[in-house]
Amino acid sequence: MSNYKIYIQCNMLGVLALKFKKENLVDMRLYLHKFVDITGGIVRGRIKKKLTAINAAIIEVGDNNLAFLADLDKLTNHNTKKYYFFVYTRPKIGNKMAVVKNINDLNYDEKNYSEIIKKPPEIYEVIYKDFCKNCNIKAIITNDREIANKFRGYSVLDNIIEVIPSNESVIKDRDMRSYIYSSFESDIYTQGLSLNFTSTPALVAIDIDASFDSHLKINMMSIKIILEQIKFRNLSGSIVIDFITLNSNKEREVLIRSLRDSCKKDKGIFRVSNVSKSGLVEISRKRNGYSLHDYSALDLASFYALDEIILHSKIIKSNNIIFYGNSKLCKFLKNKQLNFFKNIIYEDNNQEDYFNFEIN
Repeated sequence: MSNYKIYIQCNMLGVLALKFKKENLVDMRLYLHKFVDITGGIVRGRIKKKLTAINAAIIEVGDNNLAFLADLDKLTNHNTKKYYFFVYTRPKIGNKMAVVKNINDLNYDEKNYSEIIKKPPEIYEVIYKDFCKNCNIKAIITNDREIANKFRGYSVLDNIIEVIPSNESVIKDRDMRSYIYSSFESDIYTQGLSLNFTSTPALVAIDIDASFDSHLKINMMSIKIILEQIKFRNLSGSIVIDFITLNSNKEREVLIRSLRDSCKKDKGIFRVSNVSKSGLVEISRKRNGYSLHDYSALDLASFYALDEIILHSKIIKSNNIIFYGNSKLCKFLKNKQLNFFKNIIYEDNNQEDYFNFEIN
């Protein structure tokens, strides 16, 4: 079994976990604190608003969180003042509300509440399940002491954990950091190829563009990069790849054979369609947690920006920073009150996606 290294980069917004096999990045997940998977968690709640037209309701659960409940008629008496127990069947994803299901119409009882309640998994538990379970882990490097202490509870991991200062980056190589964060962008430019990843509620579309060689060679070059990005972004469901159109059936057979052989390395992929005359191929992949496309552009930019600010302030040993970013990003970071800086000034650069900063 292969030896892997796990890097866990934490800041106040969440956790970026990276899995390496030797020097190759083989998996990556971003866990924002507000996006921890709560599926299966049992919570107490009551009806906030009835949606009688569709036999459903909005449920207030926990600390003023809202969730959607179908089959309202199965809930005893529909009493808005009565407490019930609910099971999360789907967590909140992007702007979509979390979904719950009632369990046995249980009444709230202070005596058995603490016994029946099931808390959502903590981030370290999710990381262990996604990265460490059934793997031979050689080392774990993190800048979060609390996560390190939690991992030491697993006896097989106790002696391989290294903790670095919280304001340092677990990945020192700047080229590797740039490569990792390139997965946050919808457009990828590499080896003369331009790849665009567009997510919709129904599917993820991947478009390929290049003009430096034959269409078949360009398509063959793109397969490895696309499959890497699918895994890094943790894409799932229906994934449609728009390859550059090929003129002959023979070329299309060569392309689909190569794609299917490459897909065998990803256990999550369970179906690859034939290639159409216009170059479309559909891949079906099992869902396993959140994908980067479940987060908003602001979520991703905020995590990236905060990580870069912390790293640069440590390297240059300065606490005076002028941050240039779009207005939403500036407002978001400003509200986080980054008190480890003596002075941070936010300037709107009137751009949608990008940011930069000066350090004095």
